[in-house]
Amino acid sequence: MKVLLHVTNSSVTETELKLSIDPKKLRDIASVIPAGWEMGKPKTRKLINTYYDTDDLRFLKAGCSLRVRETGGRFIQTIKSDSGSDVLHRRLEQNRELTDSTITAPTIDDPKLAEQIGFLFPDGLVMIFSNQFERRSVELTCTDTGTLVEVAFDKGVVRSGRQQQPFAEVEIELLEGKPADLYRLAQQFLESGPLYLSGETKSSRGYRLARNILPDYRLAGAPVLEADISIGAAMRTIFKDCFSQWMANQAALLSDHDPEAVHQMRVALRRFRSALSLLSDYLPEAEASRIGREVRWIADALGPARDLDVFMGEILTGTADGALTPDILEPLRDAAGAARNRRRTVMRRALTSRRYTSAALSIGLWIETLGTIGLPDKATSTAVSEVADRVLTAQWQRVLKRGKKFENLDYDSRHLVRIALKKLRYANEFFQSLYKREKARSYGRKLSGLQDDLGFMNDVAMSMQLCEDLCRADPENASLAAARGFLLGWQQYRLHHDNAGMVAHWRAFERAKPYWETGE
Repeated sequence: MKVLLHVTNSSVTETELKLSIDPKKLRDIASVIPAGWEMGKPKTRKLINTYYDTDDLRFLKAGCSLRVRETGGRFIQTIKSDSGSDVLHRRLEQNRELTDSTITAPTIDDPKLAEQIGFLFPDGLVMIFSNQFERRSVELTCTDTGTLVEVAFDKGVVRSGRQQQPFAEVEIELLEGKPADLYRLAQQFLESGPLYLSGETKSSRGYRLARNILPDYRLAGAPVLEADISIGAAMRTIFKDCFSQWMANQAALLSDHDPEAVHQMRVALRRFRSALSLLSDYLPEAEASRIGREVRWIADALGPARDLDVFMGEILTGTADGALTPDILEPLRDAAGAARNRRRTVMRRALTSRRYTSAALSIGLWIETLGTIGLPDKATSTAVSEVADRVLTAQWQRVLKRGKKFENLDYDSRHLVRIALKKLRYANEFFQSLYKREKARSYGRKLSGLQDDLGFMNDVAMSMQLCEDLCRADPENASLAAARGFLLGWQQYRLHHDNAGMVAHWRAFERAKPYWETGE
């Protein structure tokens, strides 16, 4: 006998903001009385959540979680599906009261999600992990906007078999009103204690403990825009898309299992900064400058660790495969490995700092209110389709201007071409839904060869500086100096050898017809 997941219409979308904290500091935060908010009567409860999945983790793979919560003698079965998030988690939640703790086949409102999960045998669900925690919760009402929220201060442990891990978090859930007020309230709590954005949920903590499943990095997407909306409305979608990629990769980065997460978070930050630059004519100058400075600071905090990832994972490995035996480069690998560990520690400290959390909350609030307050009149009166043509043409012409007589340009000039080309690529991604998508994607692929060439050139320049820094830190190490000489000699040969291909790729770019000028 098989059980089919039934589709129902009984569902609600949950919007919440989560902040992590050292369990020892939670009591201090819980005693804060936020200014401008009326407080209801606090409640304290003990809760036990038991999470279930199939042996092959179909619920996790479908982006949802299934749990039974026990509190006060009641048992509530809940399925939550993630509908995408930045700092705010927006999730479809369905609840069903049970007579006891026995799990039953859940109902799912979304037919597509129900199809993903598929059929279940009666015994097809297994317990994966549980968490037990004390929750102190209170309802708050904003005196200015009337927004109603529930703030929960949770402290407990995640358990799987004999393993357990403590956790503490502040969860601000929107019950009624404006999502922007969640950010404003979180900013007040941040002023009173060391809160930070871990990107983790109770579910993700449990899967990490029970199955060693860690957050994965996220590649850049392409926002979906309608041609008849204003550029003001489009900017909110574009910045939200960049911010979502940023936050997803922050969670993967802090789990420290895949260096690609650092790269993809930097990509998200570059996309964000590029959007600020490309769309500057339609943004309030002071606010855009403030946001830009914070995003630049965050990108700089990630830069040294990413450079060392590239140096070890691509430069040294690629050189050894191509010309030099690994033992020649071993002194560089050892020195770079120690430097990378130090830089990763500094990077993690930055991403759990008050300054970073404050910046992320401020940027999230800015995006949430973008298009409703503070925009120039032309941002709300100009169609995005009109702006897209202008932005793409202007950036394309900027690349052509910087790359004039490309074959004669020195490194610094080609580096400026590389920066301008990346902005053109991001503009192409931002606006591609307004055109025939395959035309836009095809144009993006035509840029890739030149981008790869210029990227390698930049990596070589970066590796030269890194070698200098590593040797300066250990000036008596003759084998390190020798490895540096071998590596730089090989890299210079590669640059000379690859130059003809780079020039050919540039000429192909010059010949490529801009698809947006054809009205397609």
